[in-house]
Amino acid sequence: MLEKLKRYYQGHIVTDTTPNNYEEYCWYTDEQDNTIGIEKKMLTKKDEELLSVFLTPVSDEELSISSEQHAWKRFLFQSAEDVHSLPFHGQMKTVRFLHFAMKESFFEKQALEEALQGLLSSSFIILWQTNKSGIIIETYPHMKPETELDFEAFDALTTDFLITPSILIGRLHPVQPSLLQQFRWEQACFQTAQSHLKKQHIYRLEDVLPYLFLEKQDVHLLPLLFGETQDDQELLATVRTYLECNLNVSLAAKKQYMHRNSVQYRVDKFIERTGIDIKTFKGAVAVYMALLMQDSPS
Repeated sequence: MLEKLKRYYQGHIVTDTTPNNYEEYCWYTDEQDNTIGIEKKMLTKKDEELLSVFLTPVSDEELSISSEQHAWKRFLFQSAEDVHSLPFHGQMKTVRFLHFAMKESFFEKQALEEALQGLLSSSFIILWQTNKSGIIIETYPHMKPETELDFEAFDALTTDFLITPSILIGRLHPVQPSLLQQFRWEQACFQTAQSHLKKQHIYRLEDVLPYLFLEKQDVHLLPLLFGETQDDQELLATVRTYLECNLNVSLAAKKQYMHRNSVQYRVDKFIERTGIDIKTFKGAVAVYMALLMQDSPS
């Protein structure tokens, strides 16, 4: 149906809400939750009534988004601008993306945003892609913010709204040119999580990484997984020894002729920089597989 509408209205139809003149369009969603805008000047009253039979009208209030949301939407989905043009770029040192999706369309968006203000310690915006999915963008003014999210409180919040969204908790990213690449990789991780972890609805990256290997999504995996640590060979060597010693810090220190505290420091440094907890089974497995891949011939 969408393709037929595009052919019929040609240059007078859009499929996202980023135009600055969005108020000049009549907005609808279809059964696939696509957002469709048709210029008002092209529609008679009868046309609007007919379209409302097989499309769901969307109010202007639901589509009105801030300039900050517009900027993030252009950056993440249209690649129109670089990271330095984002709002408050100079005040923003670290970003975290919470990717979410719901089974049913959700329209209590303002109420959800107000509830999140009491849950998240950061400044944030919600960027809706459809009525079922979107991104919560947390921004921090410093490089080492509190990384933990209150999972129990988040569960309680979703229960209050009678929804069970799937959510991928992204890692903390410094605001730098690779931010868009990192975002796209997390989106791929989210899709993989939804495919393989159907009994789970809140995911960390270490939950997902083993399935990326199973799907052979290994292209450019190391830079995305390890970030700035990929060039720190001493750090990676210590991490690998630690993993091969069954997470035993004392044994790893003995094998590398290092003090135990030095090994512990490097392990903690790796976890802080990558956001992947290699002290857990899932995190250790994912990172070890990636290190083995690094040594494998291409």
